[in-house]
Amino acid sequence: MPQRPPRRPEPRIRPVRLSGIAVLCLSLLAGLLLTACQPTDDGGGPATTVAVTRQQPAADTIVVLGDSISTGFQTSAEAAWPNVLVQDFAQDGINVELRNGARNGAGYVEPGDGDLPFAGQADATVIREAAVVVVYGSENDVGQDLAQIGDQVRETVAVIRRRAPDAQILLVGPAAVQDNPDEGLLAVRDTIAAAADLAGAPFVDPIQLGWFKGQEDTLIGPDGDHPSVLGHEYLAIRMEKLLRPLLPTAG
Repeated sequence: MPQRPPRRPEPRIRPVRLSGIAVLCLSLLAGLLLTACQPTDDGGGPATTVAVTRQQPAADTIVVLGDSISTGFQTSAEAAWPNVLVQDFAQDGINVELRNGARNGAGYVEPGDGDLPFAGQADATVIREAAVVVVYGSENDVGQDLAQIGDQVRETVAVIRRRAPDAQILLVGPAAVQDNPDEGLLAVRDTIAAAADLAGAPFVDPIQLGWFKGQEDTLIGPDGDHPSVLGHEYLAIRMEKLLRPLLPTAG
């Protein structure tokens, strides 16, 4: 019988030791391959969807305290300048949250609807996260004791600072459409301005700036006192110029 050739010894397979870098590269490659094999939407079956969460831009909170000029009295709350202001900011890509605490008939001393003068409105409406607090008015304080008005201006500012220590504060005096404003209104305006200065709060004087002057027919409503819809749009433009520099996210 022919003899079989001697069997060659089988070669020994030595284990291959991979470095840490090699292991990492293989892991990444495996991940890419698995991703490529995931089902996609080719029209033949259900698609695999990946939810992407987009973070909304931060909103600056504006608080408005005031009287019927800021509630939309004789127009509507939607047409009132604070709401128009928010819409104007939104068109510019500025996200604003509004808290409107204004009450018809209110002032620094005059309580108005709900028995909430301006300091009470501040206590009820201002939140710690507020970026800007606007106090607008008020001719409703005409006839009130001027010393008491001054005290309540300072009290209102103190309440705002206690509730929102980082908020910017802007006091806006009453406006007048008459060429010769009433002496009582001017006295209220001067008292607010002086008290704002003592409290270290900026004051804007619509009477001195001539708001509404020469445009009363279109900007003031039938009662001769409250803004029309166009008047609220006019106010929103003026307030936007005052408030934009104060908003942290508007820069």
